[in-house]
Amino acid sequence: MLRFFLSFTLVLTFLMSSVSQNLTLSVNDGGFLNNDESLPDVAAYVNPMIGTKKMGHTFPGAVVPFGMVQLSPETNKVQMYHEDGSYNPEVYRYCSGYQYDDTLIYGFAHTHFSGTGHADLGDLLLMPVTGSLSNSRFGDLRSEKGFSAHFRHENELAVPGFYQVFLHDMKVSAALTTTERVGFHRYRFPEQDSAHLVLDLMSNIYGYEGKNVWTFLRVENDSTITGYKQTTGWARTRTVYFAIRFSRKLKAWGRHRADTLPYKGFYRKFDEERNFPEMAGKEIRAFFSFMPSTEELNVKVALSAVSTEGALLNMETEVPHWDFELVKQQARAKWNAELNKIHVKMMDEDDLVTFYTALYHSFISPIVFEDADGSYRGLDQNIHQSDGFTNYSVFSLWDTYRALHPLFNLVQAGRNNDMIHSMLAHYDQSVHKMLPIWSHYANENWCMIGYHAVSVLADAVVKNTTDAALSRIVEACVNTSNVDYFDGIGAYRQFGYVPEDKSANSVSKTLEYAYNDWCISQLTNRLGSDSLSRFYTQFSEAFHQVYDPAIGYMRPRMSDGSWRPDFDPYDTHGQGFIEGSALNYGLYVPHQAAVMVDMMGGKQKFSRHLDMIFSAPIEEKYIAKNEDITRDGIIGNYVHGNEPGHHIAYLYHYAGHSFKTQERVRMIMESMYDNEEDGLCGNDDAGQMSAWYVFNALGFYPFLPGSDLYEIGSPLVKEARIHLSNNNFLNVKVMNQSSENVYIEKVLLNGNEIKGHQLRHDDLVKGGELQFFMRSKHL
Repeated sequence: MLRFFLSFTLVLTFLMSSVSQNLTLSVNDGGFLNNDESLPDVAAYVNPMIGTKKMGHTFPGAVVPFGMVQLSPETNKVQMYHEDGSYNPEVYRYCSGYQYDDTLIYGFAHTHFSGTGHADLGDLLLMPVTGSLSNSRFGDLRSEKGFSAHFRHENELAVPGFYQVFLHDMKVSAALTTTERVGFHRYRFPEQDSAHLVLDLMSNIYGYEGKNVWTFLRVENDSTITGYKQTTGWARTRTVYFAIRFSRKLKAWGRHRADTLPYKGFYRKFDEERNFPEMAGKEIRAFFSFMPSTEELNVKVALSAVSTEGALLNMETEVPHWDFELVKQQARAKWNAELNKIHVKMMDEDDLVTFYTALYHSFISPIVFEDADGSYRGLDQNIHQSDGFTNYSVFSLWDTYRALHPLFNLVQAGRNNDMIHSMLAHYDQSVHKMLPIWSHYANENWCMIGYHAVSVLADAVVKNTTDAALSRIVEACVNTSNVDYFDGIGAYRQFGYVPEDKSANSVSKTLEYAYNDWCISQLTNRLGSDSLSRFYTQFSEAFHQVYDPAIGYMRPRMSDGSWRPDFDPYDTHGQGFIEGSALNYGLYVPHQAAVMVDMMGGKQKFSRHLDMIFSAPIEEKYIAKNEDITRDGIIGNYVHGNEPGHHIAYLYHYAGHSFKTQERVRMIMESMYDNEEDGLCGNDDAGQMSAWYVFNALGFYPFLPGSDLYEIGSPLVKEARIHLSNNNFLNVKVMNQSSENVYIEKVLLNGNEIKGHQLRHDDLVKGGELQFFMRSKHL
């Protein structure tokens, strides 16, 4: 049954105030198709709690589509390292700051990643406190974790653009909403108690001693604060500027500073603990006190990567007033504008919520990363002005090139074009002359492998969704792919593969680089550079060099040409693959899938091999050392909870058994996704896991980004209406749809039967009608 995640009273109150009276959506019909000019309240069918339990690493708080502010509760403060310096694996659970099973809230922070498997951020933790700030039952200004309060899920509401919770032992109601650059808080305190807000600038996600580099804060007047916080860590040099404004006048303020410096200069003249208008240090926890009042306390927190002046500009531009309800309604309207790009009818209510939540998670990042005037901090740490594009950040490219950016090319092409220009600006500002690998907040963090920005660029060029100059794109791709000191590229160019004794995870790198080079070959072909095309086409076949025919698996090879001994194709750790095994990652040759099938013994043998992967149970020892792979995301030896296997179900097409693709795709959707808090089987990884579901529910998937082809799967929708980026509409209709009818009898596009197992992008974006005819037995 459709699960709305809060008390009935809270939900009813919110929906009555927010849902349009002309809503044409009927849950009992399993969805809707809307052809009139009104926008249905699709946001009512999003459950932001999906993925907040176990592995999903999503957050439930308030955010607008692609917004710079992600205002969400923190339910624990876990340090990255134990006292002895060893890694603390518990920190992994808190990549987004929130775990559904927790019972305490430590405050509301303004920056979060959605679904990542490593983390940063958690900036500007704001916590309402009643009573004393010293040795109270809620905490202490000087304690390690600060303040916390209990909450219950029946008193918690999470919907797109709005979050509300009751801190029941403090008897404080907290409500949050956002614009792109401003977080808006509303607090209701008990009338008889003094009211405080604690701004914890010590707190970080993936925190550790020394992560905070410096913090500076100014009390500008009786209701406005400005400052900045600089951290190191995953992002080596990251600065967040802020401006905070209160709706009520300050009674008092002060701070606790946990770090000590031997030299204070002549600031020793002052008592900086209370009512001093400046605060500075590495570890600052500030408080702001207000007189007891029945009046609610509203707080606006604006962010900037440029300056406090930029933060104030963002506040004045986006929220120049104190109307919380208006901002909440505008956030809801922004979500409806984006979610209405795809209308669906599903077979049941849970599938409807699962679909729209997947679309919601697909539209959280990358994030807008510039001020309202277009200024932004670049990779070189200088201030730049975007010219003809909006600057974006948070590019988790090893994940998102597979399905998220291809989804954008269908329904968010304008934003994806801006993202491409942002990647090219990153290239211009890079001292390495490289496109982003995994970048966030004006930093390259170098996470994962490959140079997958080239896939995003090639996909947009092939699908005609970018206006960036082809010559500039090719220059950036070629230079990126030849930085010989990056992650084994020099050895790759020298040997024709990455040797394991030269660079770890060598097989994964060889396979990813080969695919990346195929993408570059598509671009150089278009540019008309024959020599470059030959070069990259040759390297796109590097997968041959790491295939051992004696055992039938991709395998680490040494620089002397020998195979690395002591190899186990089932193990996901230490076998030449990153976050995967030879069974899964070793099948990553999307650009020459048919060649790979022949190389591995032909269609029948390959099909049996795929059957084994999906059916043979994996032993615990093979996943014990890999925190990104758990039982939640595994079917047999197939790992859906991590990205390297997301294409595998479609390999049956190349083995001549398309009906098995249809079986597996439907099975994965039904077993790995659900309308529950643990309804994501693995990290959502900045939207990739969700984008996989969106595509597959519609019946097709971008198996090979950088080409104009989609592979046909087995649709889960009954009907869909896709508002394409070129303003055409593609209607998807599934005949004889049911949970039993997973097999495709035929597919028609605008009345013409599709031969084979692929659809072309250019044909789909012309619009019209895509029909699937389903049956219970395969052909």
